[in-house]
Amino acid sequence: MNDVMRVTGFAGRTPCLAFRQKTEGFTSITGEKLHESQVCEAVAAAASRFAIEPVFFMTLADEAAACYRLHVEAGGPLPQGFAAALDAGLATRNVEYAARRASGRLGAPEVAALADGTAERYRAHCVARGQRDAQFKVLPPATATACSFDFDACRLAAP
Repeated sequence: MNDVMRVTGFAGRTPCLAFRQKTEGFTSITGEKLHESQVCEAVAAAASRFAIEPVFFMTLADEAAACYRLHVEAGGPLPQGFAAALDAGLATRNVEYAARRASGRLGAPEVAALADGTAERYRAHCVARGQRDAQFKVLPPATATACSFDFDACRLAAP
């Protein structure tokens, strides 16, 4: 199943299990082992802080640049400070991320706003490459080298 479970109690001698996370969905550029749940929580916290509702987002680990790139479709430009809020959220949720950022081994995340409709274009791209439409799921984060979709072509022009 590739699931990480936690024992939350017992019913008699039988353990009660709670789902924690999948064992897949990790990326690591410098040893930080960033998990999908940490990215999702940090994006949600930053979005809440700025009162935006992302339609779609994808985080790509850019190993060559030693930073994470967040691509967000949110109906327009992202507010100034969004990248810093994301960075702080990731550091709060992952002590190794915080250490790598503090040491300079890992660069600040880069954030790009995407044009409306990018989520649908990304889904169509993945389905055309063999992913089953009925089982489609975005799993952030991924590596930039493994992603075949051109997010840069969907970026909003800088204001």
